[in-house]
Amino acid sequence: MGLFLHMAITKLNDLSKVREMISEAANANKDNMEKLQVKEENCQYTEYDSGIGIAFNDDIPSPEFLAAFSLKTDSPLLFLYIYDGDFWGYTLYDKGEEIDDFSTMPDYFIKSDNKTENSAEHAARIAECFRVSEDAIKNYLIAWTDEMMDNEECRAYSDDISSYGDCWQMTDFMEKLGFPYEEEDEEEDEEPQQENISKEMIKKALAERENIKDSEFGFISTSYPEEKNTEELPNVLDLDYINSILNPETRRIFELTTTGHYRQAVIEFTKKISENSEDANLYILRAYCYLALRNRMEMDRDLGSALKYDPDNIKILRCRCPVAATKNRCKRHIEDLTRLMELDKEYYEIYLLARAWRYYWTGDTDAACADIAELIRRANSWTENWSRDFVYLCEVLGISL
Repeated sequence: MGLFLHMAITKLNDLSKVREMISEAANANKDNMEKLQVKEENCQYTEYDSGIGIAFNDDIPSPEFLAAFSLKTDSPLLFLYIYDGDFWGYTLYDKGEEIDDFSTMPDYFIKSDNKTENSAEHAARIAECFRVSEDAIKNYLIAWTDEMMDNEECRAYSDDISSYGDCWQMTDFMEKLGFPYEEEDEEEDEEPQQENISKEMIKKALAERENIKDSEFGFISTSYPEEKNTEELPNVLDLDYINSILNPETRRIFELTTTGHYRQAVIEFTKKISENSEDANLYILRAYCYLALRNRMEMDRDLGSALKYDPDNIKILRCRCPVAATKNRCKRHIEDLTRLMELDKEYYEIYLLARAWRYYWTGDTDAACADIAELIRRANSWTENWSRDFVYLCEVLGISL
C-alpha cells in the first residue's frame, strides 16, 4: 500500500480552541461509521505564524466532520490529502459548506466527462481564503498530463522541490500558503525495472497460433477484436445498475439525487450503513453520490467495502479498473483484472489486454509479454484483426507481429 496522508490547515491561530472544536465536531459527527470518525487525541498539531496544521494520522475525516469543524470557526478549513502515493488534492470548506474541490488527477477513479479544470477559479478561492497571491499558487492547480509526469524537471515554480507527477508537490503548495510541511527522511525502495523483454515467447506464440485449436483453451470469447476496454463495459455506477438495486426504502433516499441533494443522500445512506454495515448495495449507492460530489477517495473506499461483502460482483471489479491510474493503483488493477478473468470469461481477452498494459506500466515487462503471448495464441483465427491498443502495446515493447 502506498502513502495516504490526510491534513487540514486553518488560519485560526488558537491551538486550544482548535482542539476543542475538533472534539466538538467529532461528537457532533458520532453517528457516522467508526472509520469516518476523528478523535482529537489521535491528531497531531503544528503551530505556524499563519495558523495551525492538523495531521489526522490513522483517522479519516468525513466531509460531514470537516464541514462541522469549519462551521465552528471564523476561518476557512482546507483539507489536503495524498492518495496512495499517486496524486494529491484538496477540498475547501467555509462556514459548514464545501466551496472548492481540486485533484491533480481528476480521472483517477472514473473517467470524467467534464474536462474543465479552471486553475484561475481554484486560485482565486484559495487566495481569498489564505491571503496569498493568485499568481503564487495557480500553477499547482492544474490536472497533471502524461507529458508533465514524464518530465521530472517540470515544476510549477522554479523554487519547488517536487515536480508535476510527484504527490509531494502538495507540500510545495502548502509552503506557498504559509504552512510548510516537515517530514522525516525516508528512503523509498526502488522497484527493479525489467529490462529484458521476453521476445522469444512472443515469437513462439506467433509460430504456434495457426496450429492451435479453439478447444485447447476451452473457450475463446468473441469480444477481443472489437475496440473495447474495461471502461466501456457496464459497471456498478451505471444508472441502470443503480436502479436495479434500489428497494422502496433506498429509492426514497436516492430520489434526493434527482434534485441535486447528493450530500443529504450521503448522510441518509450513512445512517442506513450504520444499521446494516454488511449490505454491499448501500455502499454502492453512497459511492454513486460521492462520484457526483467528486469525492473520489470516499467513492473508492465505498467500492472496496461493497466488494468485501459482494466479492464476486463483476461490475464492482470493472469500476475499480479505470484507464487513468498510476503505478501503485495499477498493482491493485492487476489483482482485480485477474479476478475478472476468472469470473467473466465473456470478456476474457479484454481483461487480459488490460492486465498486460498494467504489467507494462508497473515495469514488469516479462509478465506483460506473457499476457501478449497468450493473446496471440488465443487469436489463431483472427489473423490481422488486432485492436489498436494491442498493436500499440506491442510496438512500445518492440514486438513485431
